Amino acid sequence: MDPLDRIDWNLVPALDALLQERNVSRAARRLSVSQSAASGALARLRRHFGDDLLVRQGAGYVLTPLAQGLATPAQQAVAGVGDLLGSTRSFDPATSTREFVVVTSEYGQTLFGADLVRRMRAAAPYARLAFRGLSTPPGTGGWFATVDGWIGPREAMPDKPSSGFYADRWVCVVDRESTAADEVLDLSSARERSWVIPTVAKHRDVPWRKRLLDHGIDLNIVVTTESFSAIPYLVAGTDQVGLVQASLLDRLGADTGVRALECPWPMPPLAFTLWWHENRENDHAHRWFRDQVAAVMAVPPPGDPAPAPGSPPPQQVGAARRG
Repeated sequence: MDPLDRIDWNLVPALDALLQERNVSRAARRLSVSQSAASGALARLRRHFGDDLLVRQGAGYVLTPLAQGLATPAQQAVAGVGDLLGSTRSFDPATSTREFVVVTSEYGQTLFGADLVRRMRAAAPYARLAFRGLSTPPGTGGWFATVDGWIGPREAMPDKPSSGFYADRWVCVVDRESTAADEVLDLSSARERSWVIPTVAKHRDVPWRKRLLDHGIDLNIVVTTESFSAIPYLVAGTDQVGLVQASLLDRLGADTGVRALECPWPMPPLAFTLWWHENRENDHAHRWFRDQVAAVMAVPPPGDPAPAPGSPPPQQVGAARRG
């Protein structure tokens, strides 16, 4: 007998839910089954693997070493079956109930999220949209193959297909009330001031900081934050200077208590795109979805001229991308 014939395939999504949630009650809600049904599935999975999978630690549960190794394959298996059974020759957004999962930073959600939600509500009222934060780099952990895309830096994954393009510029921000209206930030004063800068957990050597060091500029950094949108509020009411994206500052509005100054050193635009796994290449629903993301990204940043119809942004010229 083929070993696959002995497998209850209903246990695969149960395994994924239990390993992701690490809690029987939450797994039951995720699977839309009773708690007793989820407990029964866990018992059968324990017999199948000869392992506890979930063990109590304190008030919660942790994964056994075997379960840790099963978590990513289980997630990929569920996503793969969903893609297989969901693939059709056509896609009707007006009736689809599909959930599209996008991984992006707080910046990406703030800048593109509302416009994307409005587009999808208008064209696909029954579809669902899930935003997730970036927990590990796309090349690790196996999650990239299980989501519909990652909105990330343009240069991040040159071997993967991408759709859409958005370029934002950096500006420096100072307190609106405590500085002169005609103040100009130069290199000398930049070195003397205290700074609030964005950082990413476990990735402190961000590209813009390296560029400053290349120009011999070592800022006096007194505050760091993983929240891009918090930077203006951390600067307001102080003598500090912050570094933030111009489009994000515009989206936050006039109540931030800061005003923008041009940075006194050359800063390349912060370019973003939607990266997606090649397993979505022939997914009609995904083609529609990435077109929606690309349309949202095509809106030029405040103060930037719109590109001529049909012309790619200058940074895209010569860059062959699928999608």
